[in-house]
Amino acid sequence: RARKANARVLVTTRNRTVADQTRASRSRVYVTLDAHFTNDQARSVLSGWTGIPIDDLPSEANEIIAESGSSPLAVSMIGALLQKNPKPRLWAYYLKNLRDRKLNRIRRPSEYEYEALDASIGISVDALTDDQRRRYCALAVFEDDAVFTSQVLAVLWNGDLDPIEIEVEYMSEFVDKSLVKVLGGEGEYTAYTIHDLLLD
Repeated sequence: RARKANARVLVTTRNRTVADQTRASRSRVYVTLDAHFTNDQARSVLSGWTGIPIDDLPSEANEIIAESGSSPLAVSMIGALLQKNPKPRLWAYYLKNLRDRKLNRIRRPSEYEYEALDASIGISVDALTDDQRRRYCALAVFEDDAVFTSQVLAVLWNGDLDPIEIEVEYMSEFVDKSLVKVLGGEGEYTAYTIHDLLLD
């Protein structure tokens, strides 16, 4: 029916390659959203879920936002968890889980296929080939929010690939799956970063 009616379909995904599976290549439009909320956006989301006015949010709200790196997924999941019971002890509980990296305890209260935050993040990693996954896991040597280039990765990955090959064959795939973020060019090489939630 949708085809007969020339209906449009909106697909939201962290994996840009999903759109490659559709036949609508000539009418496809990509809208890239920021990988992180601003502090005001994150506070607004938490306020919206909990019904607590933005100015009355507990101090843990800012700490949750900071600890999650303003991740829309993490902030939204925690907001949804607090919706029915936004008591102070639960804010503290979810903050502690973020700090302790107990991401499996941050579970989405819905029928979403991947209920826990760690499982949701894991689907992007699981979608990589064995070689891509091995190289991606090697990024764990970097500290939180470290900036690195494909030239650095050429050394990290034992020098078997040149920086351009790394950008084309690996980093573009990691970016498409929202596993790393492009920060821009650093000389002739692209600079990347990865949030520490993904390193756990």
